[in-house]
Parts: sequence; structure tokens; C-alpha cells
Amino acid sequence: MLYFIAILFVTALISVPLCRWLPKNGGWFLALAPAALFVYLCDALASFPQGVSGQTLPWFPGLHISLAFRLDGLSLLFALLISGIGFLVALYIMAYMSGNARQGLFYAYHFFFMGSMIGVVTADDLLLLFVFWELTSVSSFLLIGFHHERAEARRAALQSILVTGLGGLALLAGVLMLGLRCGTFRISEILLGANHQAFTVPILAAFLLAAFTKSAQFPFHFWLPNAMEAPTPASAYLHSSTMVKAGLYLLARFQPIGADSPVWFWSLFLAGACTALLGAVLALRQTVFKRLLAFSTVSALGLLTLQLSVPHPLAAAAFAALLVAHAFYKGALFLVAGAVDHAVHETDLRRLAGLYRLSPFLVGAAALAAASLAGIPGLLNFTAKEFLYDFWGRAGSLFVPATLILMIVSALYTVAALLILRPFFAARAEDAGVPLTFHSLDARLWVGPVVLGAAGLLFGIFPQRLLQPLVSAVCSAMLLTDEPVHLEAWPGWNLQLALSLAAVAVGVLLFVWRAWRPLRKARLALAVETFGDRAYDGALRGLFRVAHGSTRILQHGYLRLYLLVILLATVVLVGVPLTAAVSHLHLELSLKSVRIEEAFSALLVVLGIMGTVHSPSRLAAIISLGVVGYGIATLFLLFGAPDLSMTQFVVETLTVVLLVLAFRHLPEYDLKSRLAVRMRDVLLCSALGCVMAALVILANSFQLHPKISSYFMQNSALLAHGRNVVNVIIVDFRALDTLGEITVLATAGLGAWALLKLRPRKKEATR
Repeated sequence: MLYFIAILFVTALISVPLCRWLPKNGGWFLALAPAALFVYLCDALASFPQGVSGQTLPWFPGLHISLAFRLDGLSLLFALLISGIGFLVALYIMAYMSGNARQGLFYAYHFFFMGSMIGVVTADDLLLLFVFWELTSVSSFLLIGFHHERAEARRAALQSILVTGLGGLALLAGVLMLGLRCGTFRISEILLGANHQAFTVPILAAFLLAAFTKSAQFPFHFWLPNAMEAPTPASAYLHSSTMVKAGLYLLARFQPIGADSPVWFWSLFLAGACTALLGAVLALRQTVFKRLLAFSTVSALGLLTLQLSVPHPLAAAAFAALLVAHAFYKGALFLVAGAVDHAVHETDLRRLAGLYRLSPFLVGAAALAAASLAGIPGLLNFTAKEFLYDFWGRAGSLFVPATLILMIVSALYTVAALLILRPFFAARAEDAGVPLTFHSLDARLWVGPVVLGAAGLLFGIFPQRLLQPLVSAVCSAMLLTDEPVHLEAWPGWNLQLALSLAAVAVGVLLFVWRAWRPLRKARLALAVETFGDRAYDGALRGLFRVAHGSTRILQHGYLRLYLLVILLATVVLVGVPLTAAVSHLHLELSLKSVRIEEAFSALLVVLGIMGTVHSPSRLAAIISLGVVGYGIATLFLLFGAPDLSMTQFVVETLTVVLLVLAFRHLPEYDLKSRLAVRMRDVLLCSALGCVMAALVILANSFQLHPKISSYFMQNSALLAHGRNVVNVIIVDFRALDTLGEITVLATAGLGAWALLKLRPRKKEATR
């Protein structure tokens, strides 16, 4: 999988130049990457559910972190959806963004996201999973904010990355805690170890927060409808079949070790139920095509989360079937919405009518997708809901509430499906305004919806042949067992079928009676819909206030206070534990071993410091500071470091000269600080000096590892062909450090040169 991920990232890099060279046909070449991946995955499906493939390459061997990828049933299901729908969307982009100068850039973001999502679902290392998880947030931010000239798009992009970024931070904490607790970061080893005590409450909370924010679960559901500011291809890909499913993948992957906790069950059950009901109700308030689809997507994500609350073969099968069904019908409907907008330049469902004239293929795709949304028999979503009813019918005390939730949501989905179909077959618009102008529809705009709509029909008619092997592989991966699961297109006359048909009938009656219309004017519904946005805005304003207040306190602009805080923190945080450490050591300090020249150099340093502090002028302070430097250079010379000593002599000489040249233009020195302030500074600096002295004594009192000086002495001439050990260390053994220091000096020099070259223009100088 690593090579396919690399190919997708390379495709993202070449998208801009390729579309510039081939503006009309570049998309065909770019679409070859997801097409090849899809074919490879279809071939791999033949070996499932028994076959599991893996690939591992070293990344940070010292930290036992590797580029580990694993393809099992669960990751295969997601990868097939990502690559298959990604290929159709890549073809759709060619027509949807035809003539757009930034088409190549959109392709680059699209494949960047695709590679990141493939990495998320195939990563077998926790840290690698986190890296790809964050890359999906970054790439979706770029896609949502693609029309960055619009304030709404910028706000939606920022909102999405802040909300999902919060979950990303939680995931990082959970990943580190889980890896350290289990002693490995390899996901397959953690799961196969069957360590059901691995998910402590903090780890579980971190993973749940990450999944809920990514998959738009209540109360983080509000960012998904706002993300409809993205171009339609991004909405169809990110928000129906891929990105919003990443949180579900995370929950499904770690269900074997998380489902034993009651926190897991109640969190997923309550969040899923609230999200499903809330999304379905709010969807009926929407009049814009994509926002209606967005809220119904939120609702479907809630149903999928609900299924993950209990580890059971029927629940896992329902999850897999519903996941595929939702990707088919919602991806098709989003692409239909984009095609309608592209053809008539109108997105308000109340102003649309007579859309059957666009294309019979587009109308057929919309009808199939809407029927699947409503759960009509013969389509895949109907089969998935049968599993839902069957599973919750065996759930004991949860049968009534879970079944009631499913029926309400199904009925509201039926209303939503009829609202979507009305503009296609109605002769007159609900809110007639400016007459619509129908433009020609490129075939590439309806190929994707037709393929996805037809797939929902074929998979619904032949689930045993087309879907059952994949569902069995998913169940094996999620439950770590091989219990058989059977899919049937027609389950026969039973209670589950009666409940499904009753929900559809109720939905039809609600649409005919127009019972959903009061929702559009209800203040309570409006308050509920905007609650998340208002809470987000309030939290953001509060964060800005805190940042502003803390900045006024901490970033006041006084260098003296900055130094005071830094030095005081050093004394407290280092000095207190250091005192306890030194008190346990038996140190014997003797002045007999100090030579007279060493004592003279140390005395010179002390006198220089006193002269610097008490000098009445800047020039005298600079000269005294130079004496300090010369004294330290003399100590280096006495202790056998002549190179370092000569360097110190040169640096101190240049420093004194430069400071004299710079400070001679300043006014006369004036002592303005009070005696109390000076005494405070004396005490603080004395305490810091004591701390540093104790630190040096402590560091010199014991040796954690063997000294490395002998290694340098033995290998200086042998490996680096140099007898000057200090030079060899600087140039060869620590070459990267030296290169970094040279780079810093060169950058500072360039900055100084740029400042010296900066001159006001003649016109500005004469003003």
C-alpha cells in the first residue's frame, strides 16, 4: 500500500503542471492512479476474508516506529470506497471545473486527500495513523476553503480544521497512552493481544472525542453542513464517502478492545441516536440542495455510530452494508446536485422544476439514489436497514427505543427523498421566480451518478454475490471471529419488512400532508440548528479574549521583566530539585589543587563582573565586560583548549570594538533604577549563580555513561585523517551542528546586510 499512497501523492504534485499542459484531457491521466488502486483492491478481495496482507518499512528504528501498513477486511472496504468513488469524482471534476484556471490545484488537493485517507485506513502503526489523520484535516481544509475569496468558505474551512483539529489532539494523546500502556504501537499486535483492559477511561475518552469530531457526531455535528461551501466534487467525496467516515473507521477498528466498556456503549448509543434524529429533522428545514444532503449525511453517520455500540455479527454486517449503501446513494445525490447547479445555476429546491429535461440518465440516477435513501425494497439501503431492524429486534430492552429511532429516521428520509425528487418531476416550482435557463450537460457530469445509482440497485438485487464476501471480511476484522453472515435481497414477509414499509408509508403521508413545513418556521428548530454555530462562535470569542488578556500580561514589551521572569523560573524550577540532589552527595572540595594562575584568572573574571556592574559609563562597562571574556579565555587556555581560547580572544576583541562603535552615539549613561530594584536584581542574580555552580558541581560528580573523549582521541586520525581533535569534532563528527551554526550566522549576516542596504526613496526622503 505504501507504493500506491506514494503514487497518489506524486499525482497530487504533478496535477497543476499536467492540467496546465493538457487543460482538456489532463484529468484522464490523473484518474489512472485511483483506477489502478481500485483494480488492485478488487483483485485482493478474492483472497478475503482469510487473506490479510501487510507491508513494513523502517521509519524510526530507534523508537521502534515503522511505516507499517495492513490490509484486512475493514481497511479493504474503506479503501475500495475511497479509490472507486475517488476515480468517479476525478472524472466529474474535468467537466465540473472545465475552464477553471485552478482546476489543477483542485486536483492536487483531491489526490492529496485521497492518499491521506488511504493511509488512515491501512496504517498498522498508531503514530502513522495519527500522521495521516492530521493530513486528512489539512487537505479537507484546503478543499473546503478552495473558493478562498469568499468569506463563507474561509469561515467554514477554519471551523472544520479547528473542530477536527481538537479531535486530532485528543487522538494524539490517546495514541501515546495506548501505545505506552500496551508496550507497542502496532495496531494488529494490540488487537490480537486481546487486551480488553487496554482502553482505560482517559484513552477511551480521547478516541471517542477524535471520532466524534471527525464524523460530525452531536454536539460536533455543526461543522459538516457549513462545509458545503466546498465545491460539489469535494462535498461528494469528503462528506459522503470518505473523510466523515474516518471517525467511524477509528471506532470500528478499535471496537474489539473498547466495546467491553459501558462507557463505549452508552457514548456511542446516545451520541448516535441524538445525531441520527437531529440530522434527519434538521434536513427537512433545508431548502438548499447540498445542505439538505449534508444534514441527512449527519443523520446517517449517527445511525452508523449507533451500530458500533455493540459488537455483534448482525451489527457489524449492518454497519458494513449501511456504509456502502450510504456511499452509493449520497455520493450520487451530491454529484446530481452539482450537475443541476452547473446546468441551471440554481440550488434552491423551491425554485427548481422540470429538471427531467436535463438528461434522462441524470434523472434516473437521482431517482435510484433517492429511492435508496428512502429504503425502497430492491435497493442496497433497504437490505442494510433490514439488518438494523433484525439486530435491534434481538437486543432485548433496547428493542423499542432503537426500533422507534430507526422508524422515525426512515420516515424522515422518505420525506427528504421526495423533496429531492420533486424538482425533477414537478411542472412548476414551489417558489416561482426567474425562469430557469437550462444549459447543456456534459456526459461526464452524469456518468458518476449513474454508476453509483446503478451500483446501489445491483448490490441490492444481488447482495450475496456482490457484497457478502466483503461484509464477511469486515465482520472478521471487526469481531476477530469468522462467524458467517448471510445477505438476502428479499427477507420474506416478516416484522422487519413490515416496519420498513410502515416507515416509508409514514414518510409519504408526511410529505403529502406537508407536515414537515412548520419546521422551516419554527423558532425552536432554528435555535437547535444554529446552536452549534453559536457555541462555536462563543468559544472562539472567549479564546480570543483569553489570548488578548494573557498577551497584555505576558507580552508587555519590557526586556527587564522578561529576563526577571526567566531567571526567577530557572532558580525555582531548577534550584529547588537541585538542592535536594546536591544534599545527598558527599562532595569534597579542596583548594589545594587550584593553581595560582587559575586563581588569578578566576579573580580577573570576578573583578571584571564587578567593574561591569559598577561602571559609571557605558564605555567602562564594555571594557570591563571584555575583561570577563579574556579571563574566561585564559581559563580555556590553562585547561588545555588553545583553539577555543584563541577563538574566545578574537570574539571578545571584536565584541568590544563593535559595542564601542555602536554605543558611542548613545546619550550619557544615567542610573534610573531604585535601590530596592537593584537589590532585587543582585539577590536574583546571586541565586542564579549559586544554582549554576551547584549544577556544574553535580554534573561533575558522577558519570552516567563512559566518557567519549577517548573515542575521539582514538578515531580522530583513523576515521577523519586529522590530528587536531577539536577541529575534527567540529568539522567531521559534529558536521551537522557546525552546518547549522554556519547557516544561522549566514542568515543573520544576510539580514544585517538587507537592513544596511535599506534606504528611503528619494521622494520619501525629501518630504
